[in-house]
Amino acid sequence: MTFPIEATERFIRINGAAGEAFLAALPGKVGKYAAEWGLSDVNYFTHSANIIFTCRSERYGNVVLKAAFPDELLWQEAFALKFYAEKGLSCRLYEYSQEDGLMLIERMDPGIPLHAAESDPIKRAEVFVNLYKDYHLPFDGEGQPTVGELVSAFSEKLDNDSHFCKYSAVRDEIYKNISAGYNKKCLLHGDLNQANILSHGGSYKAIDPHGFIGDPVFDIPRYLLSELSDSVKEARDFNKAVVSHIAGALGLPESLLYALLMLDVIQIMGFHLGNPMTDNKRAFHIKRCAAAYSLYEENKAGDF
Repeated sequence: MTFPIEATERFIRINGAAGEAFLAALPGKVGKYAAEWGLSDVNYFTHSANIIFTCRSERYGNVVLKAAFPDELLWQEAFALKFYAEKGLSCRLYEYSQEDGLMLIERMDPGIPLHAAESDPIKRAEVFVNLYKDYHLPFDGEGQPTVGELVSAFSEKLDNDSHFCKYSAVRDEIYKNISAGYNKKCLLHGDLNQANILSHGGSYKAIDPHGFIGDPVFDIPRYLLSELSDSVKEARDFNKAVVSHIAGALGLPESLLYALLMLDVIQIMGFHLGNPMTDNKRAFHIKRCAAAYSLYEENKAGDF
């Protein structure tokens, strides 16, 4: 069993030596669970932070086998999938091994990512709004991490970086101001970007939830980040009409959305500071943070 070099490099970059050991043991684990879960035609499909296989299940039909480092994020995703699958807004989790880092998940076939299914950015935003409006359920349990804990998780990495430390105080101020007025306790997706919203059977479903607890507004910025990242890569102005459309449809101030976007950009930067980066990747993050900060400064006069 082989994977593209970029898949293994990314997995090891994120998970270090433990990730390298995980990949070395992965073929044996896949063989074990293929027999245990009745799987056939197991083939590498794609990768992000994880390794994804397509396969056929004797019991469930066409499925996806996801190999992920067996840490708390894997447990959170499994919990969120079970929590939201009952509403029909996420794919179903069929089988799960926390110990070996494998999940057997419903396959969206075809499952077309939003950015590929719809070329018009305003129509994409409308899809996001419709999914967002019905997505969040109140959560009164324990054990899931909160948005507040996530905000503080990367403080040290940001503070110790010569370029990004200037954003630490901005992050703290934004979170304090937003959480004062938006403090519902719901189970969030946590990564509701365009690649994680799939067109399937005439509707859209979310995949790869992270399962944080917080107010639903904290599930908005990752979608906006998709648009911002594209604008930075393509050296074009950010499409502010997307923010206007989402804010109007949800009855939220535009200033709030720009503040959320800035908060999310800083959080992602903090995460990446813990992993090796190429000069090009660091330059991209610098440009994206600067773009988000400029948008935030232009619009922060409004009330949340």
